[in-house]
Amino acid sequence: MPKETQQKTAEAKRGEDLGTRFAAHWTTAENENRSLAIEDIEIARAERRKNYATIAKDYYNLATDNLEMGWGPSFHFCPFPDPTESIDAAMTRHQHFLAYIMGLKPGMKGLDAGCGTGGPSREIARFAGVNVTGLSINGLHVEYVAASKRLKSGEATRNLGDH
Repeated sequence: MPKETQQKTAEAKRGEDLGTRFAAHWTTAENENRSLAIEDIEIARAERRKNYATIAKDYYNLATDNLEMGWGPSFHFCPFPDPTESIDAAMTRHQHFLAYIMGLKPGMKGLDAGCGTGGPSREIARFAGVNVTGLSINGLHVEYVAASKRLKSGEATRNLGDH
């Protein structure tokens, strides 16, 4: 089997494993309409709470590529006052507006907690000439930003944290 095919097969298997684990997190008798004692429901909920960080990481490992296909590098919403404006243009305009109303000036520092892949903070750093540090619980997002190029004006860096 060619190396490229082996890599795609391994990626697909990893995705299946993550998907199975994510689905198993939510598959309980409680949401399958089976009757459970209150104590059993509380135990199931406590188990989900105990594993929530892993589930959040698995979700973003599964969803990031699809989110980027639909939204680009910015996973947020913004107003679209002009129906002819593209999603990318609207997102960029909104990020510039946020930098403006925050009064950001070149050389200032900021924190983007829950930064995801860092699209908004990279654009704000570039536009306003500020330095933004992002914090994410997802290693894939941190790797993604580390692989992106440094910005000419301002800088966006990412750090991996935990709950």
